[in-house]
Amino acid sequence: MMPKILLALALVVLSGCSLSNLPTPRATYRPVPDPALCARIAAIPGVTGVDLRWSNGFDNPNGYRGSIHIKAHTDAVQVLDRALAILRQGHPAADLGGLEVAPDGSFATSPLDVGLMTQADYTARYGPQPGTGIPPPTPLRLRR
Repeated sequence: MMPKILLALALVVLSGCSLSNLPTPRATYRPVPDPALCARIAAIPGVTGVDLRWSNGFDNPNGYRGSIHIKAHTDAVQVLDRALAILRQGHPAADLGGLEVAPDGSFATSPLDVGLMTQADYTARYGPQPGTGIPPPTPLRLRR
């Protein structure tokens, strides 16, 4: 049993397979650079801080991760909606499930909390990428 595992590991190493730097989808549009996306999100009323990053490693292939901090009594769901619409202008088909909007002293809200789980969900809500960066007029609702 052990020799088979060692043989499999050796084949992976010898093949040059890299578990980081996985291929990403190609954009059919010019993606907005990440610093510009973060600046747009930081300009949303009620946002006090933005800690977002994009990565393409084995543990997080083609995804944005991080948090958006907001003032107390700011509608986290609406900030999340605006932020997701903005991030759709970034990397193509990026996973947005690791994004959280965190009001001071309260529970964080993520795309899963509003029923956005797949690329098809994001396309249904915001249209094809890159979109306009503005969410549709129908408000998102928590689905907890």
